Amino acid sequence: MSLLALSALLPIVLGAAPVLEPAVLEQDEYAESFTFIADLDDGTYVQLQLAVTNLGPGSRTGACRALVVRAGKKPWTAGERFGAAEWRHTAGEAKERLEIGPCWAEAGEGLEVRTKLGKAEVRLRYPPQAAPVSPPSHTVAVRKREHRTWLLAPFSRVSARIALPGQEPLELAGGGYADHSRGNVAAGKLARRWLRFRGLRGSERVLLLARESLSGGFGPAWIWFEGTEPLSFERFAVKRAGKKKQSQWSASLAGGLEGEIVSISQLYRYAPVEELGALGWLVAPVVGSPVTYTLRAKLVVKGRAPVPGILEVSLLEE
Repeated sequence: MSLLALSALLPIVLGAAPVLEPAVLEQDEYAESFTFIADLDDGTYVQLQLAVTNLGPGSRTGACRALVVRAGKKPWTAGERFGAAEWRHTAGEAKERLEIGPCWAEAGEGLEVRTKLGKAEVRLRYPPQAAPVSPPSHTVAVRKREHRTWLLAPFSRVSARIALPGQEPLELAGGGYADHSRGNVAAGKLARRWLRFRGLRGSERVLLLARESLSGGFGPAWIWFEGTEPLSFERFAVKRAGKKKQSQWSASLAGGLEGEIVSISQLYRYAPVEELGALGWLVAPVVGSPVTYTLRAKLVVKGRAPVPGILEVSLLEE
């Protein structure tokens, strides 16, 4: 039995290794995030994120961010930063909890996350998960720095409660995903672009992650169909039509895998440095101007049925 298959059988044991504990590194470029995603059965997309970082004003800064995109409606998003004294991590025998301001995530009997930003409250709950999985080449080394990724809930069902200002609360369910990343490499030095695809709701579920380095090389680059081993491939190429909020994307996959990803509609464009406004000039020299496009898309791999899902393209924009 492979290590990946074995890890999928092991439950999360809180006493063994914390799942939600930030490492809090000293470098100015340090950033650590816990990202929770839901692609719900009615077409609603939810992304919740808790983070700790030294980027921007201050250090050991906590952050809470939420994004909800309902079909046919304007995206709702909010985010807030908190000082070092306003977040904490605790762990007991049966439960582990990361609190950042009024937002929190818990691991125990399953995973649960809540964001409360202004008058909006969004919750996602995942059933009990296997032990966190390290995908292929989960550590990216850049000189003496590194960026690591762990999958907390690679293929999962999820339930959601969404209460936004001026709207009736919603109770929904769908496909879920969660990961944990930690690094001390500036975004501008880590990658030229990232490609991520998550097919979470179809009859065949799949994850894909690929990175293009600044030198033009590729890696990690892998695709994982549920129930199989992850498969590495050699390279990808992206094409873009339109600019910013009107842009659509496609990607071709090659080298051990023949396939393409074609976007259908853009859900959201996230530009964190732009959102900092006048403060953005403090971090731009360190991280550049990273932008992530989130889109509904379709993955087509030779020999398999098309898979609908969510495409993310992350890159530096001038």
